[in-house]
Amino acid sequence: MAAGQFDLLPCELSRNCGFDSFQFESTDICSSPTEPWQALCQNRGRDLELPSNKTDAYISPMSISQSCKCDEEVSDIIRNLSQASMSNDIIQALRAGVSLAERLLTCPACYDISKPPRLTVQNVLLIGQLMFEITSSYQRYIQWLYKHCAELDARNESEVVYLDSGLGFPSEISLQLSGGKFRDLVMHGLQKDGERLSALGKRFAQRQRNRHMVGHEACPDLEGRCRKKEYFGADHDPLDLCPLDPVARRLVPCFRIVDEVQGMIKQVENAAA
Repeated sequence: MAAGQFDLLPCELSRNCGFDSFQFESTDICSSPTEPWQALCQNRGRDLELPSNKTDAYISPMSISQSCKCDEEVSDIIRNLSQASMSNDIIQALRAGVSLAERLLTCPACYDISKPPRLTVQNVLLIGQLMFEITSSYQRYIQWLYKHCAELDARNESEVVYLDSGLGFPSEISLQLSGGKFRDLVMHGLQKDGERLSALGKRFAQRQRNRHMVGHEACPDLEGRCRKKEYFGADHDPLDLCPLDPVARRLVPCFRIVDEVQGMIKQVENAAA
């Protein structure tokens, strides 16, 4: 069985090989940049409390009723991942989370581009929260995998992997792999996951850039100022900062979240390489 066929393996483990109750210790294999994102989440309320004007009062995006269920789905995925016992079974939950993030990128309800950025920022926050949990869980899983496989080899035990029958029921055909070979097989498959995450991060970044470039195509003016802000004056949306202004990447939550998400994805790619 070639390592490239990892995606076809359901990774059902024999009962005597589980480490479901294993508690992680911090290692150098895949440290997670949790503090920047947590700080961003804690401060996001202040980020969004931008001054309103007389004609267009600010509306909190988290209080807007949406016709989609994206917020509930994100909450479910985050809860399931945070409470899951670590085992190879978590891979399917992680991939389901990535699929949800991909759907969030194009949700016509919570990311209705006919609405101003201050109303669609909820979608961006949801993606950020979801990707934080997904990337953190990928790194925790890789830590667990390395330790689990090392202990298998130390005990001279093997991992049992059942092949997918493709018929909707468990296959009787299985492989017995040493800890090292099983780790290599799984890590090869995780490289595909890393590529998928990388593509998602790039789509997310491009989406936000395109979103904030609307109306700013002619920016800046000859004096380096935002043409759109000058045109609308007091009616200008406070969250619609010119994306060509370097300050925007520090002030606009969307750009800050994009940067954090791409950084977390890079951590997973490095860990799976």
